[in-house]
Amino acid sequence: MEASRTETDCESVCVGVDAAHELHAPTRAQFAMLAYASRPVVVRGAAADWSALRVFSPAFFRSVYEAYPDAYRAIESDCQFFPFRTEFSTLRDALNMDPDRVSLVPDTKPWYIGWSNCDPRVAEELRRHYQRPEFLPEDISATDWIFMGGPGPGAAMHVRK
Repeated sequence: MEASRTETDCESVCVGVDAAHELHAPTRAQFAMLAYASRPVVVRGAAADWSALRVFSPAFFRSVYEAYPDAYRAIESDCQFFPFRTEFSTLRDALNMDPDRVSLVPDTKPWYIGWSNCDPRVAEELRRHYQRPEFLPEDISATDWIFMGGPGPGAAMHVRK
């Protein structure tokens, strides 16, 4: 997937960018003014009361997907899994990695993964732990996307130098 994305011409997009805009509890209009201007935006505090911050982990996701085994197959056939420069070929492989590696113990291989969820039963479980931020547009996709891991193999910037 990385190779198929169009590179961004940094001369036109990165000019004058030396920091991300920070927003605290933005309105939908405030967010829209900055979020679609090809400039980095950080929204602070939007997830402060989400139980996802305490609950979500590879072990949690493994338990949810094992409760609905065909949900793994839905990712492979209808959704997307991004292994980001790791050896994982499926979400099941990734969620079954060694516990030391999950915990980012020194001298274990770094990891970073992402996927979209297409199973409504899994979505119901996930959404018990977060609320849709009010600043997001109403017509934005309802697909759950999960990205997690440690430093190193994450998504590369799509910028031409």
